[in-house]
Amino acid sequence: MENPYRAPEAPLETENPAYTPGIGWKLFFFFLLPIEIWSYYDQFTEGAPDNPLWWLCISAVIYTIYLTGLFGLAFAKKIGTSGFWIKFLPVLICADIYEFYDVFTTAELEAPELISVLLVVVPLMMLIWWSVYKYSKVMDGFVKKP
Repeated sequence: MENPYRAPEAPLETENPAYTPGIGWKLFFFFLLPIEIWSYYDQFTEGAPDNPLWWLCISAVIYTIYLTGLFGLAFAKKIGTSGFWIKFLPVLICADIYEFYDVFTTAELEAPELISVLLVVVPLMMLIWWSVYKYSKVMDGFVKKP
């Protein structure tokens, strides 16, 4: 007869494997942070005549939230929930697409200039979106340092 008070044998495995961030995410964070600060400083002080103030404020809030998440990914800090970040991703994508469309419809660029800008901006946007998705998936597996 089996002992009813003894717990069954079960391996202790976590659903999400442990995650430790690489140096690349830290470099990306410290690359993007000054660019964003300078960009918003320039837009608010010099003024962007084609962008209304309400859009600059909303965009600043969206990218502040994004940089907070990138900080969490780069330094293994759990900020918010994975559900929040997966719901924030479409907001970020829509804001980026709107700004992308707004810039390229108002700017008068020649074809070579447009292609060179696209070759830089599109991979950067994809990396930004991927970092939010990755953060939403790995944040439950952060290792706590003793």
